[in-house]
Amino acid sequence: MPRLYCSVSNCLHNADSCCSLSLIEIDGVVAQCSEDTACGNFAEGFGTMNNTADANPVLEIVCEATNCLHNFDSRCVSEFISISGMGATNSIGTECSSFCEN
Repeated sequence: MPRLYCSVSNCLHNADSCCSLSLIEIDGVVAQCSEDTACGNFAEGFGTMNNTADANPVLEIVCEATNCLHNFDSRCVSEFISISGMGATNSIGTECSSFCEN
Protein backbone atom coordinates (compact mmCIF):
# COMPACT_ATOMS: atom_id res chain seq x y z
CA MET A 1 0.00 0.00 0.00
CA PRO A 2 1.24 3.49 -0.82
CA ARG A 3 2.36 6.10 1.68
CA LEU A 4 0.18 9.18 1.38
CA TYR A 5 0.91 12.85 1.88
CA CYS A 6 -2.13 15.12 1.70
CA SER A 7 -1.80 18.90 1.58
CA VAL A 8 -5.58 19.47 1.44
CA SER A 9 -5.71 20.89 4.97
CA ASN A 10 -9.39 21.83 4.74
CA CYS A 11 -10.50 18.22 4.16
CA LEU A 12 -12.46 16.69 7.02
CA HIS A 13 -10.35 13.52 6.71
CA ASN A 14 -6.94 15.28 6.84
CA ALA A 15 -5.00 14.37 9.96
CA ASP A 16 -1.44 15.69 10.18
CA SER A 17 -1.10 15.75 6.35
CA CYS A 18 -2.21 12.13 6.19
CA CYS A 19 -5.71 10.70 5.87
CA SER A 20 -7.87 9.35 8.67
CA LEU A 21 -9.53 6.90 6.27
CA SER A 22 -8.18 3.41 5.54
CA LEU A 23 -9.08 3.61 1.84
CA ILE A 24 -9.42 6.48 -0.61
CA GLU A 25 -10.68 6.65 -4.18
CA ILE A 26 -8.97 8.58 -6.96
CA ASP A 27 -11.36 9.70 -9.70
CA GLY A 28 -10.28 10.36 -13.28
CA VAL A 29 -11.25 7.63 -15.72
CA VAL A 30 -10.06 9.66 -18.73
CA ALA A 31 -7.20 11.46 -16.94
CA GLN A 32 -4.28 12.57 -19.09
CA CYS A 33 -2.58 14.62 -16.34
CA SER A 34 -2.85 15.13 -12.58
CA GLU A 35 -5.34 18.00 -13.03
CA ASP A 36 -7.78 15.46 -14.51
CA THR A 37 -7.81 13.44 -11.27
CA ALA A 38 -9.56 14.08 -7.95
CA CYS A 39 -9.80 12.59 -4.47
CA GLY A 40 -13.29 11.12 -4.41
CA ASN A 41 -13.35 11.06 -0.60
CA PHE A 42 -12.80 14.81 -0.13
CA ALA A 43 -15.20 16.38 2.36
CA GLU A 44 -14.70 20.05 3.20
CA GLY A 45 -14.39 20.83 6.88
CA PHE A 46 -12.24 21.40 9.90
CA GLY A 47 -14.60 19.69 12.32
CA THR A 48 -14.02 17.38 15.25
CA MET A 49 -12.96 14.52 12.98
CA ASN A 50 -10.19 16.67 11.49
CA ASN A 51 -8.71 17.42 14.90
CA THR A 52 -9.06 14.05 16.65
CA ALA A 53 -8.76 11.39 13.95
CA ASP A 54 -5.67 9.22 13.71
CA ALA A 55 -3.31 9.97 10.85
CA ASN A 56 -3.04 7.01 8.50
CA PRO A 57 0.11 7.44 6.36
CA VAL A 58 -0.23 4.04 4.62
CA LEU A 59 -3.56 3.15 3.07
CA GLU A 60 -5.25 1.41 0.18
CA ILE A 61 -5.94 3.54 -2.87
CA VAL A 62 -8.58 2.57 -5.40
CA CYS A 63 -7.83 4.41 -8.64
CA GLU A 64 -9.98 5.05 -11.72
CA ALA A 65 -7.11 6.72 -13.62
CA THR A 66 -6.36 3.76 -15.86
CA ASN A 67 -3.91 5.85 -17.90
CA CYS A 68 -1.62 6.27 -14.86
CA LEU A 69 1.65 4.37 -14.69
CA HIS A 70 0.95 3.51 -11.03
CA ASN A 71 -2.47 1.98 -11.72
CA PHE A 72 -2.55 -1.81 -11.64
CA ASP A 73 -5.98 -3.45 -11.76
CA SER A 74 -7.63 -0.25 -10.39
CA ARG A 75 -5.24 -0.08 -7.42
CA CYS A 76 -2.38 2.35 -6.90
CA VAL A 77 0.93 0.52 -6.68
CA SER A 78 3.17 3.57 -6.18
CA GLU A 79 5.26 3.59 -3.00
CA PHE A 80 4.28 7.21 -2.29
CA ILE A 81 1.54 9.53 -3.54
CA SER A 82 0.64 13.12 -2.89
CA ILE A 83 -2.86 14.63 -2.89
CA SER A 84 -3.06 18.40 -3.38
CA GLY A 85 -5.75 21.03 -3.61
CA MET A 86 -5.31 23.86 -1.12
CA GLY A 87 -8.60 25.67 -0.57
CA ALA A 88 -10.68 23.05 -2.39
CA THR A 89 -14.42 23.33 -1.86
CA ASN A 90 -15.26 20.02 -3.54
CA SER A 91 -13.43 16.96 -4.86
CA ILE A 92 -12.89 18.59 -8.27
CA GLY A 93 -10.55 21.05 -6.54
CA THR A 94 -8.25 18.21 -5.46
CA GLU A 95 -5.85 16.08 -7.50
CA CYS A 96 -3.42 13.21 -7.31
CA SER A 97 -0.15 15.08 -7.83
CA SER A 98 1.64 11.74 -8.30
CA PHE A 99 -0.22 10.89 -11.51
CA CYS A 100 2.19 9.76 -14.26
CA GLU A 101 0.78 9.21 -17.72
CA ASN A 102 1.33 5.68 -18.93
